[in-house]
Amino acid sequence: MGFEITGLEELEKQLNKAIRKAPKEFKKLKDDIKDLTFKNTAKHVPSDKGQLKAAFEKQLFRGKKEYVEEDLSKEAFAIGTDVWYAHMIENGHKLKGGKGFKQGVKFMEKGLEETAREIPAMERAFIERVLGGIT
Repeated sequence: MGFEITGLEELEKQLNKAIRKAPKEFKKLKDDIKDLTFKNTAKHVPSDKGQLKAAFEKQLFRGKKEYVEEDLSKEAFAIGTDVWYAHMIENGHKLKGGKGFKQGVKFMEKGLEETAREIPAMERAFIERVLGGIT
């Protein structure tokens, strides 16, 4: 009495295809998360903050006021701005003459939280793109 398992060669081909596809799709996932984080952050910057708003407009990195940095060794990236007053808009600040406190608008925090809620669906889509053809 015996049995035979068939289809392993086809499964191996499909898995090898997924393995080859994964790095490109993972890079796309990271780029999509970076773009989404940048977009979500930018939309929470108050529109009356001209220089700060301009620094977060979608454009190529120019190494001036806006930045996107990626640390590949940690699979991490940073999005932000070098506009000198950005931290005051984010976190709040004392008013001139010490007459009160202006609350921060938390544009970075809001953008990051919004992106964090969207990442699980993006991860599922990534897995589907890589493994979706395996039967």
